[in-house]
Amino acid sequence: HTFSENPDDAISVPLVLFPLRNDTRQPQNHDAIVAELRKSFPEVRFWEQNFRGWTARRQIEAFNRADIVVGAHGANLANMVYMKFNTTIVEFVPGRTGNPCYYGMAIRLGLDYRMVVLADKVQGQVNTVPTSEVVRHVREALARWRQRSSRG
Repeated sequence: HTFSENPDDAISVPLVLFPLRNDTRQPQNHDAIVAELRKSFPEVRFWEQNFRGWTARRQIEAFNRADIVVGAHGANLANMVYMKFNTTIVEFVPGRTGNPCYYGMAIRLGLDYRMVVLADKVQGQVNTVPTSEVVRHVREALARWRQRSSRG
């Protein structure tokens, strides 16, 4: 999905960014997750983007514009250093092999950190993410966003 580069598009509507991956960390049910979020929150802008080949500046701008970032554990999430204070990150973390590095980073940056722990792979199957858990985290993050926005 493309996203408008016009900064005037934003402001009054929250933006949920999905940094995409080209490997097995990308949840098998990614499309179902996004479809359920779009259905549950039609007033929200969703931006799915693979940042491979993007300049550092464009990646910085993308993460800085996001109100909520939802994605799989990996180097893409290091861009959280460019997110605005008190915005939300929802990370999909592998159960047995997960690394809490982004949790510590998010807390130090003043971000609202949410973790969805994935079940370990079974016989080579790609991980799936519990859609209802992602919807719950996004719902709570949107409530926080609305509360901040109403304060001006």
